[in-house]
Amino acid sequence: LIGPRDGPEEVLQDPPDRRYLMGHLFPQRVEMGATLDAEEFDDRVAENGREQGDDPIALSTQQMPSSVGLSFVTSAGSSVEVAVSTSGYRASDTGWQRRDLCAEFEPLVLEPPDDPGLQRTTILDGLAEITSRWRHLGDMNLVTVALVNLAETPENARYDPSRVLCQVQLECRSSGFLPYPATNRLALDPEEEEQALLYRNRPTFAVGHGCAADWDTDSPNNPQWVCTEFLPTEVLPGISFDIGGHDEVRDLRRLAQLNEDRDQILDLLRAFADSYREWIDSTIAGTEVDALLANARDRLASRLERAANRIDEGIVLLGGASPEAERARQAFALANMAMLMQMHHSRNFAASRRTRAEAPDPTCDYTTIDSGSWRPFQLAFLLMTLPSVTDPEHPDHDTVDLIWFPTGGGKTEAYLGLVAYQV
Repeated sequence: LIGPRDGPEEVLQDPPDRRYLMGHLFPQRVEMGATLDAEEFDDRVAENGREQGDDPIALSTQQMPSSVGLSFVTSAGSSVEVAVSTSGYRASDTGWQRRDLCAEFEPLVLEPPDDPGLQRTTILDGLAEITSRWRHLGDMNLVTVALVNLAETPENARYDPSRVLCQVQLECRSSGFLPYPATNRLALDPEEEEQALLYRNRPTFAVGHGCAADWDTDSPNNPQWVCTEFLPTEVLPGISFDIGGHDEVRDLRRLAQLNEDRDQILDLLRAFADSYREWIDSTIAGTEVDALLANARDRLASRLERAANRIDEGIVLLGGASPEAERARQAFALANMAMLMQMHHSRNFAASRRTRAEAPDPTCDYTTIDSGSWRPFQLAFLLMTLPSVTDPEHPDHDTVDLIWFPTGGGKTEAYLGLVAYQV
């Protein structure tokens, strides 16, 4: 998407802006249509016009980006060192030859100026310039640094791909980076407030202009650098399902014995639910926030409390004395046995391809097979949804409970367990 795919001295058969989709700075005032073949441009205009309602005439005059930049905050006396990485491609008999434009570029050191106006420094033998603007905010400076392609395209002339800056990156180093000012929380909607609450301890250190921003995560509270990023990535850590204890109550074979050992299993389910409430209480008590995020915290606490109440209601249903409760107990026990059978077949008969002649005998003694186990969120989901599935008149019967969990975490099994109960 950005390149270079074939090394620093690669040769492309197509112009670089057609081979790669990101990381370009075009010459000044290059319209979108100038970078596309006529047929491709007509298709793009038609597509955008249909999907976005844009005027094709307006689309034809949209300009390609010729600059990219970063905004960040530094302490009042901190200087900023600016490094640039970019390349260009020249047409030759063999194709488009890549060349490093910054091999001899020395990082530019910017000092806080007395004049808050725009500062300009021409670089790369006049191909580009670095602009900076410093705004004083008490004992801090809000700094915006940009890289600009200075190449011009004559009026009514097709742009020259050899004047496109490719694989662009702008990096700024400083010992005084400070967290970027937060968005005005008074203007946030409820979802944005809750996101701000959840990520309140993960400060932002830079904002990109025409790109994303990245920064030094080796020193999460004191980064040494920030940079432009056209293709941001993030590695999501794995999720642990181990909460400690409650192994017996999550055992499918044990839950399938609900009718025979009702009182003891109900006690185990109550202890399981109580541990969830203890987690809620400790989490809320340990969440100290400023007044602007207090409403978001209280909303989340209310939703957690509602989920805990629904889990308790499911346990009450399984422990009731009415005919409806008796049917619920029987259905719950059968659902757990059905899921145990399904998990056994998945482990033993669906692991590899076999010919019909090699097909194993799927019959087995289900009373002796290895048991399976619910993950905590799966069992909690089942208990929470039992009352609303059992009673069509229940207030939560029309509520859609969506399990928000990574792929492979077990959402399907939880849904199938509820389906087995309902059937």
